[in-house]
Amino acid sequence: MPKNFKGLKGVSVNTDNGKIFKYYYGQATDLETIRKRCEQAKGNGYPGAYVVAFRNGKSISMEDALKKE
Repeated sequence: MPKNFKGLKGVSVNTDNGKIFKYYYGQATDLETIRKRCEQAKGNGYPGAYVVAFRNGKSISMEDALKKE
């Protein structure tokens, strides 16, 4: 994994089959922090950055993530 992602710290990588790599930047539980990090990634040269939500290690929709339990 590259050590420098245009100045972004805390980037992690996941691959299912060794051919497709998914890079993730940061973790947070509050929406304001999440939005700021997404905008920071876009501003650092990743215009296709978007938010991915997880619950119990599984990817979930943003709609489900925003529901109050």
